[in-house]
Amino acid sequence: MFCPECKMEYNPGIRICADCGVALVSELPKESHKLKHDYSFLVETMNLADIALLESVLKGSGIQYQILGENFNLMQPLVAPAKFYVQDNQLEDAKKLIQDVELRYMGVSSPDEED
Repeated sequence: MFCPECKMEYNPGIRICADCGVALVSELPKESHKLKHDYSFLVETMNLADIALLESVLKGSGIQYQILGENFNLMQPLVAPAKFYVQDNQLEDAKKLIQDVELRYMGVSSPDEED
């Protein structure tokens, strides 16, 4: 038996969580790997240098962020870009911070970008 609130496991026969006061369940629901609802999408990239740069800029400015797929290069052939999410209340600040950053989505320059 498990408490659906605190996730504490109890011996059979116990029906109420001693800490939370809620009814126990026989199984806990599977945990989702989704982001918390208070994070919004900022940007995505497949360039490892961009990932490092974005992390540095966001961390240095105190922006709370999460990255989905940061280690995409380890999951071949299922390659997907790293996606940056920031807290909803910091989204506009994060957008301003990176507005002048020239991201190279795939890590290569197009012919018209060459110097």
